Amino acid sequence: MANDNHKLMPVLIGIHLVALPLYPRMPVYVLLLVGALTLWTMLIISGRVSQPKQIIRLFVAAVIVSILIASYGSIFGQGPGTSMLLLLSFSKLFEMKSKRDAIVVVFMGYFLIASNFFHTQDPWVAVYVFTVVIYLTSLLIVFSDRLDSTDFKSRLRISGKMILQATPLMLILFILFPRVNGPLWALPDDAQTAKTGI
Repeated sequence: MANDNHKLMPVLIGIHLVALPLYPRMPVYVLLLVGALTLWTMLIISGRVSQPKQIIRLFVAAVIVSILIASYGSIFGQGPGTSMLLLLSFSKLFEMKSKRDAIVVVFMGYFLIASNFFHTQDPWVAVYVFTVVIYLTSLLIVFSDRLDSTDFKSRLRISGKMILQATPLMLILFILFPRVNGPLWALPDDAQTAKTGI
């Protein structure tokens, strides 16, 4: 994966695009850790520092859990769960050894972008999510193109075409499945809130 380090910068950008609407809801300490991990990842991508050893990665994982507990009081629930997934996406970039690892980070991005609907289902959020999904799908094309035969515009065009082809199925599922009132899964505050029923 060392020869493909230049392909990791678009992945890093993708993670930030995914989490951009979530940042205003995240605690300051989580945002500071996001900034530190971003800077560290950029140094790794540029080749100025090497990938951290396992003991360092374990320390980073411990710091992530500690900050989540200090910020949220728990690692369970909407807020801490979303923040943990975001921070784990950054830490995954530390141990990048193959294209498969990069693809895992992209798929984590799909889960993260869906978490935006926890807070709101406004039309502008749907448009933003749709746009970012096109970008994430173009990243999958990057790591599937072994000959590196497509440029950025071509990948976006192919990705957009794939998403448009999937749109009819999405609309069918949207119409057939009932919508919940309020945020997704009817969790306006946190998953810790006790409620009976489904």
